[in-house]
Amino acid sequence: MPAIVDHDQRRQELAAIAATLVATGGADAVTVRAVARLAGFSTKAVSHYFENKRALLLATYRFAASRSATITEATQTAPDIDVIRFVQALLPIEPAQRQNWLIWYAFWGHAITDSEFAMEQRSQVDRTRLRIRELMQRDLRFQSSTPAMIRRSARDALSEVIGVSLQAIFDQSYWTPARQRIAVKRRVLACAGA
Repeated sequence: MPAIVDHDQRRQELAAIAATLVATGGADAVTVRAVARLAGFSTKAVSHYFENKRALLLATYRFAASRSATITEATQTAPDIDVIRFVQALLPIEPAQRQNWLIWYAFWGHAITDSEFAMEQRSQVDRTRLRIRELMQRDLRFQSSTPAMIRRSARDALSEVIGVSLQAIFDQSYWTPARQRIAVKRRVLACAGA
């Protein structure tokens, strides 16, 4: 009897392998052949799940976004909503988030010239910004903020995370985990008027 394969799980496993390749060698390191070799599969088996490198890269980006959402959502336990914990969990401090940022940076280069990749990038940024906004609306520190202030604050907080993360990837000696957390916390509290 043939083995039953969970195709969604297999795609996730292959995207995780591609994520490691992107994080260590950039987008150029990702090939169907390289992923197949690391997975112990034939290139035909990997091609069954991804028709080409472009599809594999898109799946890898989505894998990183999904993993990041899992990490950040784990910081929120109702009724104790804390937007600071959420945005700090986005930072490239832990290995998984650091790998996610390396993937996103590699992906952004493709998004410049590829409209589908650009749309995916906009969608993920919008989703994260809206989640920050939702949390700000529920975080007691923002209770005196107007909806317009919260919209602006969510955008500012995400901009701070992106800026700090970019610098932290390239200057780890200065951007220690503590310094990253402080910078983002300061921005969020400034947005709250604290």
